[in-house]
Amino acid sequence: MALLGGYDWIAVEVALRGKIEAAAQKPVTILITIPEQSHQEWKPLRESIAGLLESLRLPKVALEIIRGRISRSVSLQIQPLPETVWDTKLQMGSSMGPQSSAHSAGALGGFIEILVNGSWKILGLTCSRCVVNVNLDDLQQSQAAPALPDHQDAFIKLDESDSTAADRAKLKDLEGEYEKNDGYLETYKQRLMERLLADLRAADAARVKRMQFFSSNAAHLGTIYAASGMRRTSPVSERFASLDWALIDGDP
Repeated sequence: MALLGGYDWIAVEVALRGKIEAAAQKPVTILITIPEQSHQEWKPLRESIAGLLESLRLPKVALEIIRGRISRSVSLQIQPLPETVWDTKLQMGSSMGPQSSAHSAGALGGFIEILVNGSWKILGLTCSRCVVNVNLDDLQQSQAAPALPDHQDAFIKLDESDSTAADRAKLKDLEGEYEKNDGYLETYKQRLMERLLADLRAADAARVKRMQFFSSNAAHLGTIYAASGMRRTSPVSERFASLDWALIDGDP
């Protein structure tokens, strides 16, 4: 980041370039996006970064500087959380956020390795805005997966989808008819009652599982190792570059 200080850049990303089926043969690539109209000389920066990678014994890491722009999407369709988020931790793309605050939420982007005191350390990578509490500069140390607002929203969706008032009313009517007829129901009604009972039991089991996951502290993901906060670099050519990253030290 220090090498980029005097340049007008938009984003820095790490990616595997090329076809998915050939990913194992592709080098990791550092992508630096610069403004389309930039007139700066970028060759010195390329040589400086290449020298840094060589000094870190990372000669197979590629570097690509491309012109472009970053577009942000809004009003995306929110997808329900998969059941696996209440079973496992530290998955790429998994929901995460401050452990006891519903103010922020986001996703774990991936993993990086950094050299610390001569040893390589694996850290999770996400955005700083995903791990803040209330104040944008107040980085809450303890992080959870899934994020608390996603966890709470899952309970609402569970009640709305699996235990609707209509289903409960129908089940109550079927149980009343079953008792009135001394344990007899037409076949299709019996199957309907069994299905409704099974759905409610599954919903209750999922609810208990999720509650226990948070109450037992199993949702604890780790702590913040380092973060940028919400920052902007000094303007170059009347443009700013945003700094918004955080590294998560995950619990074993």
